[in-house]
Amino acid sequence: MNRNNRDLEYLRRLTESLQRYQKEIADLETKLRECQMAVQRARKDLAIAKQFQEMERKRLHLTAQQIEVPSEEHAVYAGLAIKEACIRALKVHGVMTLEQLETELTDGGFVFRGSPKRTINMALLSRGSVERLPEGRFRLKEQEPLHDKQHAS
Repeated sequence: MNRNNRDLEYLRRLTESLQRYQKEIADLETKLRECQMAVQRARKDLAIAKQFQEMERKRLHLTAQQIEVPSEEHAVYAGLAIKEACIRALKVHGVMTLEQLETELTDGGFVFRGSPKRTINMALLSRGSVERLPEGRFRLKEQEPLHDKQHAS
């Protein structure tokens, strides 16, 4: 094969490579357009879902905070009954006030349907395993007696 034939063959292979690249780019651009259209559809669906959620929230007379869903790592009390959530919090933290329980449960994903303090108080008073201490504090009965250090906190 002479030099001209080798050069011609080389240029043909380069041309084939360029055509493959062009086709690959065209395919990727098609996929990109399809993805962009899918993202647009998803954004429209999300907007409709948000409107529906807002209508339902208002219909049920709930605040945005009441329906806020915490991330999974912070959802330790989500979906629990109020009594179970209170017991878990007291097991972890020991002696707690109503305010501390409300904060702990709310931060942990518990959703209150009514007044948080009233709901907690009613749940705790109906449990035989929970005792009310002075200054509005609660603890589980099977816990160690209070020491002065705990009482001060």
